[in-house]
Amino acid sequence: MATFIYAGDALAVAQVGTVQITGMDGTPSNTTYILTINGKTVSVVGDTDEDTTAEALKDAWNASTQPEFAEVTATQSTDTITLTADTAGKPFTVVASVSGGTGTIGAYSATTANSGPETWTAENVINESTGARALPGALDTILFKDTSANLKYGLETSCVALNAIFYPSYTGEVGLPAINSDGTYDYTEYRTRYFTMVTASATVTCGLGGAGDGSSKIRVAAGVTLDVKVYDTGSSLDDLGAFEILCDSESLDSLKVLGGDVSVDSSDTTDSIASVIVSGSGSLTVFSSMSHMTAVALNDDATFITYAPVDSLIMRGNPSATIYRVKPSATDADFAVYGGLIDIKTDLAEVLNSLTLSPGTVLDTNGITGSLTITTTTMSAGSSIVDSGSHVTFTNAIDLGLAGIEDVTLDLGKGYDIQKS
Repeated sequence: MATFIYAGDALAVAQVGTVQITGMDGTPSNTTYILTINGKTVSVVGDTDEDTTAEALKDAWNASTQPEFAEVTATQSTDTITLTADTAGKPFTVVASVSGGTGTIGAYSATTANSGPETWTAENVINESTGARALPGALDTILFKDTSANLKYGLETSCVALNAIFYPSYTGEVGLPAINSDGTYDYTEYRTRYFTMVTASATVTCGLGGAGDGSSKIRVAAGVTLDVKVYDTGSSLDDLGAFEILCDSESLDSLKVLGGDVSVDSSDTTDSIASVIVSGSGSLTVFSSMSHMTAVALNDDATFITYAPVDSLIMRGNPSATIYRVKPSATDADFAVYGGLIDIKTDLAEVLNSLTLSPGTVLDTNGITGSLTITTTTMSAGSSIVDSGSHVTFTNAIDLGLAGIEDVTLDLGKGYDIQKS
């Protein structure tokens, strides 16, 4: 159970690899030789022999206007094409293939691996006790602190550490944006974008311990069931938050956001979060590809936006919640609002099993473009329901408890019957 520190100080080494034309069809032009990056291709039909075909494919590569190809320079010797990254420390991925005829091409083979200060590699990680350079093991802890070194590449080599801790003194960027804007022309990023934790019951902590501005962008993927605690973050670079979490066909056991700006997305509609707590000035956005959240608690001045369903919601203090999905089952979704504002904006026909509004709280449903049915509604004096567009159907009469009709605010549009019961 050792502790490691991400140093990000390795020397930059350009990736180099080769592709060999290994065979020709009896009629060379019957075979097309293809090199692919990020789903984009350069290709040539077979020429006189392996050497001339390799030369033609090299020329096609260097003539390509696709930005992915522009990051790598091709050279050729006899039947072999050599590909060299223009930027040392920035990797590339190439696939070689053929189409038609009996011509053949060898698989891309790396002769020099990419390395550099922004790569997840042993050269960038230091054992805190021994000073040795090595990647952490399954029971170890990796610390990010006291550096502005980025971690962008080699993320397909997942982190097997049990714990990852991002201190406020770490101000580098982890992971890659969805759009690569490094060159003259942008393209959709094809490299692994998230730092992936793959040890069962791993924990990720951000923003606790010492002074510092914190990172403006940390991207972490859950390759296993994961616990995440975010105490604070730097200022976000975009509307996805400074701390991005991807549930990579895995669910989160718990997510606590006590400060900072956090978002969660999912690659699998079966992913879920068992427990969510957002407190203090924390902000959390959950996107629609997630299945659901079992229990969500919002406190203090927290901000919560979700495009994924919530089974149980409790609000205390003065939080705000914007709900774009209510779980469409009359037996599941229960919202208890003891403080703050809840704004429901669903565009589907959905059902909320129970809603409790305490003094000073507000339910606003004017953003609904679908419809909402609330089975049981309980209001206290000083609470409000704003539904001037008449989007909500109340299955049972609204229960005012000890409050009078003059003690609550009901903006229900038109077409409602009110009677004492």
